[in-house]
Amino acid sequence: MMRMLGLVALLAGFALLAGCDETKTNNGEELAAIHGTVTLHGDWPTTGKIQVSLFSHWNDTLALNLAPGGPPDFFTDSLASPDPSAQSHVIPFEIRDISPGLYRSLVVGWRNGGVSGLDEPVLGLYGGDFAAGDTLPESIALEGGDDLELHFEGELDRVPDPVILQPGQVEGTVLFSDAWPTGYNAYYIVLMDSADPAVPSQPRAMEIVSSASPDFLLTLQFADTYTGHLAVYGYPYTQPFDAFFGGHGWDWDAGTPALADIVLEEGHAGIGGLVVTCRSNR
Repeated sequence: MMRMLGLVALLAGFALLAGCDETKTNNGEELAAIHGTVTLHGDWPTTGKIQVSLFSHWNDTLALNLAPGGPPDFFTDSLASPDPSAQSHVIPFEIRDISPGLYRSLVVGWRNGGVSGLDEPVLGLYGGDFAAGDTLPESIALEGGDDLELHFEGELDRVPDPVILQPGQVEGTVLFSDAWPTGYNAYYIVLMDSADPAVPSQPRAMEIVSSASPDFLLTLQFADTYTGHLAVYGYPYTQPFDAFFGGHGWDWDAGTPALADIVLEEGHAGIGGLVVTCRSNR
């Protein structure tokens, strides 16, 4: 949802899982559900998709689209307005078959349909009030058999304007000077605006890498000339720099290391042959 590392933004398909009120998993655990309405104010977007998502991870210190640290735990299919020409859209939603537990946020966001380089903003969140400047979500505790009714709102003016984009690509390989790190669910090569890996920006493009498949090909949509930076992170993380393993131009042994610029010019095919060297023992 990578202003967002939606890293981030950025990484799950859609599904609407429907079931009966007594749905159970294979091990007999009774599941939960959430239903209600989300009210969206403003012009209905002509492109992209609106989706309600439930996250168990949320970092209040990061920008909204970075706060989840990864894809949602549960989510709806694309939502449709009952009247796209209206200025207020009251839309029912339902998420079923949810594992019991504590969830940090329920949000509504706009997805760009898989076009890299476009912001995927959070439009609203349960417990927050964007109009009052409140961007903190309210946690939701679910027990087996629960079917909570929740209602919240969002602002469609957060959806970015349509733009005409030019494609470019960044291609290369991630190598670790020592063994690949352990303790993370996945590792991502990220192309982002920020040159400071401790304060990452919403990824413009990202891809999973591993010791078995270290090559990457990032396709970026951009207008004019774009300058970005490549970094490698583990997911999930509590603080971005704690899960940063290196990036293009980064030298752990330098006194003041920095990520190097990646410059893509409009009309050019992109950059290839990059070797991004990382290390797990920092």
